[in-house]
Amino acid sequence: MRSALSVTLPAHLVAQLVKNSFPLLEDVGDKPGEIRGQTGDNTVNEQSSAETLALRAVSWLLEDADRTEGFMAATGADPADLRSQATDPGFLGAVLDHLLSDDRLVTGFCDAAGLPYTAPMRARMHLPGFSQMHWT
Repeated sequence: MRSALSVTLPAHLVAQLVKNSFPLLEDVGDKPGEIRGQTGDNTVNEQSSAETLALRAVSWLLEDADRTEGFMAATGADPADLRSQATDPGFLGAVLDHLLSDDRLVTGFCDAAGLPYTAPMRARMHLPGFSQMHWT
C-alpha cells in the first residue's frame, strides 16, 4: 500500500514552480486576454481571457508567503498538483473565488496588475462554477 507524501514548499519556490510551468505568464499583457507580441486585434475569447487573468492571480498569490498559505488552505491546492490543476478552468474559477473572498486580495491584485477592481469578477463569470448571487 502506497501512502501519499505531503511536502510543504516555501512560497518563493512555489512561485518559481508556477512561473517555470507557465512561461506564457511573462507574455501576458496588462489587460485580460492581451498577449504581448500579438499584432492586430488583441482580443481572445472570454473564457481564455478569464483563464489568463486567473493564472496571473495564481502567480500574484504565490509571490507572498501569507497569500500563498491562505490560498493553499482555502482551495486545498497542493503545490505538487498546481501545474496540472492550473490548466483546469474549474480550478481557475476557484482561484478567482478565493481572490474575490477578500477585498484586500482584490485590490492588491488589481493594483499590482494595473487592472480595474471589477476585472476579477468579470473574469469569474466566464469560468465554470460561477453562479451570480441573488439577494431576494
